[in-house]
Amino acid sequence: MRRPLHAFPMRGQIVDFRNVLAHGYDIVDASRVWFRIGFGLPLLLKEVQALAAEFEAAR
Repeated sequence: MRRPLHAFPMRGQIVDFRNVLAHGYDIVDASRVWFRIGFGLPLLLKEVQALAAEFEAAR
């Protein structure tokens, strides 16, 4: 069973942050980047691990 894309809670934040990095490089705040690395990355890792476990269980 496939999980709908909207069920991935960090999707919007990831896209928004990517857009700032890609298109607003002149306004990127280094502290914001490090915050996302320190706080957001562990949350993203948990989400990806949960998705991987769902995928493996469905196989």
